[in-house]
Amino acid sequence: MKYPQTMNKLSRDIKTIRDTVLKMDSRLNSIENVLANKMPEKSEFLAQSRLLRKYKVLTARTQKTIGRITGDIEDEEYLVLSAKLPMSSEEALSSVATVIQTRFSADALMRLLVKAKGHKGNVDGVLRSLFGDTLINGYNLEGRRESSRC
Repeated sequence: MKYPQTMNKLSRDIKTIRDTVLKMDSRLNSIENVLANKMPEKSEFLAQSRLLRKYKVLTARTQKTIGRITGDIEDEEYLVLSAKLPMSSEEALSSVATVIQTRFSADALMRLLVKAKGHKGNVDGVLRSLFGDTLINGYNLEGRRESSRC
């Protein structure tokens, strides 16, 4: 007698499982349809990727240019020159003169000068940031070396 009850229960369980699988299948089909409708075409995706790369390059270039203008970029040449300033001897002056022969070092010196000048356009501190007092003492206002000090 237990056998027919067990068969009925198994039959109901199988039917429940089958209904659940059919529901899951219909849900998966609807999800696939939604995704297929919302996914861009391959050519559209490639065009968007190309535009994105182009804008990333333009953004990097713009940030680099703005950084150079404002003096925020501190590359190796910038650090070398800033370590040598203010120059306190003629040897330091000649070493800086040899360093700024390259374009990158000259650009770094320009950034240092702009930073020393400040945003107000005042150039009072520029000479003080470039030359130390011991070096300036030996020269007159025209930049000529004085032979002897009284």
